[in-house]
Amino acid sequence: AGVSRASFTSILIVFEITGDYGLVLPLMVAVAIATVLANRLHPESAYTAPLVRMGIHAVPGDHIDLLTTVTIGDLGLGPPIVVAPTDTLTNVEGVLRRNRIHGAAVVADDGKLVGVVAESDIIRLGGASDLITAADAMTPHPVTVSADLPVSEALERMAVLGVGRLPVLDRHDPDRIEAMFRRDDAIAAYHLALGTAARVDQLPQRLATRTSESTRYFEFEIPPGSVAVGRRIREVSWPEGCIVVSVHRGNQLLVASGDVELRSGDALTVFCDDAARRRLIERLTPKSDTA
Repeated sequence: AGVSRASFTSILIVFEITGDYGLVLPLMVAVAIATVLANRLHPESAYTAPLVRMGIHAVPGDHIDLLTTVTIGDLGLGPPIVVAPTDTLTNVEGVLRRNRIHGAAVVADDGKLVGVVAESDIIRLGGASDLITAADAMTPHPVTVSADLPVSEALERMAVLGVGRLPVLDRHDPDRIEAMFRRDDAIAAYHLALGTAARVDQLPQRLATRTSESTRYFEFEIPPGSVAVGRRIREVSWPEGCIVVSVHRGNQLLVASGDVELRSGDALTVFCDDAARRRLIERLTPKSDTA
C-alpha cells in the first residue's frame, strides 16, 4: 500500500489470498498507517516517481479534460506546407526535410486538398524517386477537421486512424486547407489550456484578498454618443480602480485588450467598487442623457 498508493487493492489482495475475515480490521489499520507515512515521507508512488525523474508531472483530476476547452483555431496555426500532385517523391522528400516535418498536404492547381503524403508513404514505395509522384503515394480523401473542433476530439481521431497529422479545412470553403494540425500542436494546446485554468483557479483567491464587499462585477452598455465610441480601450480615461474585463458585442465575447475599439451598444463587463461605477456611468454617458 505504501509503495503503490493502492490502499483498497492491497486490502483486497491479502483478503483474497488468505480468506481470513479476522485479518480485515488489522489489515485496514496497517494499510492506513502505511499510506499516511508513505505520503509524508515520499509523496510520489512507485509508478509516478519514474515519471517525475523524466520531468513528467501528474496534474490534478480536474485538469484531465483541459484539451476540450481549446479549439484548433485557438492555436493560431500557420499556413500548411503543401506539395503538388505532380511533384516527384524526390521533391516531396526535400520539402519535408527542409521544413522538418513528416507529412505535407497535397493540393491541386485549383487550391483544393486532394490528399496527404507522409514519410511513411515514401518509405513504403521504396524511397525517394523521380518516377513516382505525390499523387501515387498520397492518402487520398484524408480525414479532416475544422478550426472550431476541440483539440481533444482531434487527438482521438488521430489515435483511431494512426496518423500524425490532420488537415484543417477553411470554414468558408471546405475544399481548401488552411492549416495542418500535428501531434506537436497538442503540447501547445495543453500549455495554453493549463495556463488558462491556472488563472481561473487563482482568480477567486486574488479577489478574496484584494477586494472589499463593495467591489464587484457589473455590466454597462455604451450608449450612442458616448465619448468611448470609436476609441480603443487604452484611449479611454477610465476611473481609478476600474478594470474592464470583457466586451460583449452581439454574439461575440471579446477579451478587453487595449486595442479593442469600442462601439455603440457594446456591453462592458467592469470590475470596480460602487464609487468607481458611478464615476464610470457619469463619464461615459452623453451629457444630454445625464442632464
